[in-house]
Amino acid sequence: MTMVEFADLIGATNSTISKYESGRLVPSKTVLILLFLLADESEKPSLREALGVWDEKKSQASFPAVKTKLTELLKTLRKSRNASALDRARIEFAKEALALLAARTPIDPAAAEILGFLRAHAANRKLHASLPQILTYLEVALAERRPASRDKTLSKSAR
Repeated sequence: MTMVEFADLIGATNSTISKYESGRLVPSKTVLILLFLLADESEKPSLREALGVWDEKKSQASFPAVKTKLTELLKTLRKSRNASALDRARIEFAKEALALLAARTPIDPAAAEILGFLRAHAANRKLHASLPQILTYLEVALAERRPASRDKTLSKSAR
């Protein structure tokens, strides 16, 4: 990938990328999260460190407490007879989070950082309105990084 393509991918200019590379500019946490999501596995440890992300064993140790809180939240929300759209969305989120915890599915710490950022800026309507577009952009960017062999397999099955 060229510097121009990379800059376009993360929404930066060539000049900004050059400054990141030379150390004249430190990427924001948002840029670091984007880089983390786009990085190869070998590049992720240094990005985790730059993000200040906790170690995997400590986060795994917190799962039981999180599971208890999610289960309590789910019970409370399910008791509500007049659940709002927000409550229904919270129920679905709690169900999915519990399923991920139960499966011990590896989760990129950047995902938690993004959720924390959204929670910290809950009053920012413009941010929340642009979230679907951001998620679509990330999905497309990540799909472009998938191995070509998978695309060939898909095209054969489509025939």
